[in-house]
Amino acid sequence: MIKFLSIVTLSYFLHTVSLAQNSTIHLAEENGDGILILEADINDVQEDDNPRIEFTHDGGYQNSAIGLNIFENGDDNGLFFANNTSARGGMFFATNNEPTGWSNSLIRMTITTTGEVGVGTTNPQEKLQVSNGNVYIEDINNGVIMRAPNGNCFLYKPDNTGQLVSTAITCPN
Repeated sequence: MIKFLSIVTLSYFLHTVSLAQNSTIHLAEENGDGILILEADINDVQEDDNPRIEFTHDGGYQNSAIGLNIFENGDDNGLFFANNTSARGGMFFATNNEPTGWSNSLIRMTITTTGEVGVGTTNPQEKLQVSNGNVYIEDINNGVIMRAPNGNCFLYKPDNTGQLVSTAITCPN
């Protein structure tokens, strides 16, 4: 049996109850999953009303958010993850295969505040940096596209002997 707590009730609770420092709000169901539903509007009229969770830090700054259409107007229904903290901030994706809780997870992928993506590194130096691993392109019809200094683009793929073969292509937009 799923029990629903309306966002109005939750908002009233959160605004009228003083929580102690380091408090936790725990949603649990005895016989199943704890579910928190954030619904910005229920009348399907004002589509610019979009649910989100905002993370506020010292000074009341809303540094991070997760939500639908945070930056977009319209009906794209995109899920956004936003973070704006400091030069050392960014987004970190951590995983592990031990069932001992999230705190034992290791950072596997990083997106820096300037947009560099690192896989296997927390400090990528280029738009995409892969450390301690390889990049595998399985489909033989795909390869690596590079733009030459003259503006032409080339697709590089290996032949059956492993030699790279370049093919001139139309540059992607």
